[in-house]
Amino acid sequence: SRVEGLPDDSGLLSADSVLNLLKLILGGSPLPEVLAIIAGLVESHGDGTLCTIWLPEEGGKNLRCAAAPSLPGFSAHVGPVCIGSKGASCGTAVYRRQPVFVTDILKDPIWDDYRDLVSPYGIRAVWSRPLFASDGKVLGTFAILYREVRKPSINDLELIENAGHIAGIAIERHLNQEKLRQERDRLRLLLEITNSMTSKLDFRHLVEVLSTNLLSVTRCDFCALLLPQANRKHLQTTVLYNSQARGSISNGAMVPVDGSACGKAFRTGKNQHIHRLEDLRNDPESFGSRDGQRFFEKVMAEGLKSGCELPLIGRNGVVGVLSALSRSDEAFTKDDFAFLEQVARQVAIAVENALEIGRA
Repeated sequence: SRVEGLPDDSGLLSADSVLNLLKLILGGSPLPEVLAIIAGLVESHGDGTLCTIWLPEEGGKNLRCAAAPSLPGFSAHVGPVCIGSKGASCGTAVYRRQPVFVTDILKDPIWDDYRDLVSPYGIRAVWSRPLFASDGKVLGTFAILYREVRKPSINDLELIENAGHIAGIAIERHLNQEKLRQERDRLRLLLEITNSMTSKLDFRHLVEVLSTNLLSVTRCDFCALLLPQANRKHLQTTVLYNSQARGSISNGAMVPVDGSACGKAFRTGKNQHIHRLEDLRNDPESFGSRDGQRFFEKVMAEGLKSGCELPLIGRNGVVGVLSALSRSDEAFTKDDFAFLEQVARQVAIAVENALEIGRA
């Protein structure tokens, strides 16, 4: 898609270009395409103007370039920029929650960790405007760059403000659409689990339902059902999925009830929202036992760093655990955790029914 209409001399985008951009945004055009068009319009202002647009990475600690039409390979070469007091122009702008205009990156200390990364592109001046949603959430940053030492003029400031505002609209709408899609997918999963209860699926078919649907609605890299053995000293693992499996925790693996985070959930009947598994290394209720230390090393070897351990509480007590883990720290938000609690309540009934069918 193309949007005709150059910025005028005042630094404003033309009315036609703004209207066409809004049509693309409201029409559901892919976000990368829309951002590239916005950046391209700004660069058509001429005078050596370059434009980049940055989005937060999952976890919210870094920004990554999402559009840089005149800087081939820029995103891959520069990589993520941290949000902090020395996060170049963009990371610092988000950290300060205000625009950051660096006239010469060779002299400004906030660029100490990044100037070598952009030096192949000849960048000298970078002006960045942070973008926020109506609720204050970080959407990203909009930046204008030059290959010469330069201060922004009044027209430059108008261009940054107006183009940045439109970029913010595009990003926020995209996030809202993604949230709606996720909610639909989550409701569909809950419905699938409910159907599995009413249709009296056996355990194997229940596992198929969960394996097919959980991946699309959670942030998990590893998900499993764990059911107790007859002596209730171990939980047997049924892996629902494990992207990038490393072989340390496989299907059928035995997990000590008295030496694991999932074992703690099973024993106590309480949901566990774990931001960093490493913090539980010596926790006596989780991995503190001898068996627990051995199992903890398997968890680390599998590359798992955070997660949710949710007891499956049936009519007659805890029947197992739903384990949802990630290879990133702090991967699960409060909203993710609340949804998984809903899933666990439904799964508990489905598991209990499936096990009763298996014993019949």
